[in-house]
Amino acid sequence: MTQQENFQAFLTDWLPQLDEALAKAGKSVSERPMEAARLIVDELIVDIKGDTKDNYLQKSWFASIFLTVQDWYKKRYGIGQVHPKRNVHGVVKHFGAFYLLGIPLTVSKPQSDGTCWLTFAKDVLPEEDATTWILNGPSLDGLRPKQVATLRREATKTATHIRGIANDLMTADVADDADRAMIASVLRHLGKAAADMCALDHESASLAVWDLHMACEKVIKAYLTQESVVYQLTHDLRELNRLASAKHDWSVVKSALCGFPSETRVMQWRYQEIGAPSAEELWRFYGVAMQVCSTYASRMTRKWTFNNFSVHLKKPPWLDGEALIRD
Repeated sequence: MTQQENFQAFLTDWLPQLDEALAKAGKSVSERPMEAARLIVDELIVDIKGDTKDNYLQKSWFASIFLTVQDWYKKRYGIGQVHPKRNVHGVVKHFGAFYLLGIPLTVSKPQSDGTCWLTFAKDVLPEEDATTWILNGPSLDGLRPKQVATLRREATKTATHIRGIANDLMTADVADDADRAMIASVLRHLGKAAADMCALDHESASLAVWDLHMACEKVIKAYLTQESVVYQLTHDLRELNRLASAKHDWSVVKSALCGFPSETRVMQWRYQEIGAPSAEELWRFYGVAMQVCSTYASRMTRKWTFNNFSVHLKKPPWLDGEALIRD
């Protein structure tokens, strides 16, 4: 048996146990290949012939271990679990129907030397076409140029809101872990609402309103917390908005909330106590949520502003032979 075959047999014996331990520790599948590779080196390998374990992340032999472990994970879970897409969902309306958008929050530009420019996009960049992010959308070939332009404009508008909210929340000054977790869930609520709006059933349409409401509620409460404003335990968006600091003009939010349902009605939809909202109502509610979340997220304080900030990355040694950035 060759050294490579011996190593494969070693992994076959140990990786299932390591993977089980990592799963119990709450590690996601995408995190486990690196965690497992490091456990193998730290806990199982005693010595390296002709070398030491010092700074092993920089060593070529660690790259071999990592890539072998990663291949095992790809076979066990599938590449989609090991390399999940980090897109955030939005929604676009076309001819009265809703279509889901898979919006990437970063833009990667691989270079010929193996490096990559990674941009944390704040809006849709000039070289991007937001219609390419429409999932299971209509064929653009069958549309007139004016219709394509309208669809592109609407997709760009949604994507710009989502990217702006993501960027502003990412850079906001939030020290408390609980508050950080709360604002991290805002995009998740918006994404769940978008998916439910596109699901074409009454139950999903009703639940979409609740997630839009929760996205607004959490971003307002995050702002109030940052401003040291004490608020009651309430879901009432209008009441929360009235507590916002007078250093800003909140009339745009107040006006937008006039088009959003009351707390009572939102709860009735949440528990399926009334008929589902119409497509027109849902689209209006979605627009309000985009306005409210964008306004509050942008007005949170931050030390740094990353407006389409780009960073030049080189490939880590353990990714030898692998792509640096994946969508």
